[in-house]
Amino acid sequence: MNEKVKNESGRPFVIGFCNGKGGPGKTTLALNSAVELFDQGRSVAFIDGEEGGINAGALNRFEPRIEIRRAKTAFEIDDAIQELALEHDIILFDAPGQTSGEEVATICTVADLVVVPIKLSLKDVRGSNSVLRMIRRLQLRQNGQPESVIVFNEVRPLGQGRRSRSAVNYRRQLVEAGYQVAEAELRYYEWHRMCEFVTRNPNANRVKSSDKCAMDIAAFVYEVIVQRLTQPGKAANE
Repeated sequence: MNEKVKNESGRPFVIGFCNGKGGPGKTTLALNSAVELFDQGRSVAFIDGEEGGINAGALNRFEPRIEIRRAKTAFEIDDAIQELALEHDIILFDAPGQTSGEEVATICTVADLVVVPIKLSLKDVRGSNSVLRMIRRLQLRQNGQPESVIVFNEVRPLGQGRRSRSAVNYRRQLVEAGYQVAEAELRYYEWHRMCEFVTRNPNANRVKSSDKCAMDIAAFVYEVIVQRLTQPGKAANE
């Protein structure tokens, strides 16, 4: 059995998912990331910041072996992290749909990494500006911590390895503005119309999969999360 993954302070690696507007796919990405990490054998837990804990219930239906907490206030979040840290090495926190300044500050205080999903439209990019600016201000006060990454969601697939023109243009603008943008993009497929919360690769141990959505999630998790972990995680789902 491998040793647990910890950040440099010896705490679990905490990942916050947030955005200043509703509908960018934040919750879907958070839930799928938790399931993907679990399927890899990682010791992962999930904190649901939505009112009523509706996303925790959805995750429990798809993978009841992932430990879940519901927490909204700064004190509740801190308590949940302290409790989950005893048994888990990766903790994912899904912020409320329209994350406020106070909630962004809380996330940036407790997280090692903040993920900001954005859909490729002028409205969505502009709607994310306030959260991105708040994260940047907090990073300046906290010696560059936490690290933050933007990920493009529901990008129209063009095939043959080509990127959409919108993805190329928005990526260039955001990078020029000093933001980090993931190379992995979550493409738009028919699966998104099915209103399913979680897609998972039924052949997780195989290199190739017919499930394109699961492949995109796996690529995102590897690039943005797994490569930031210092050691292999402990097998938690055997």
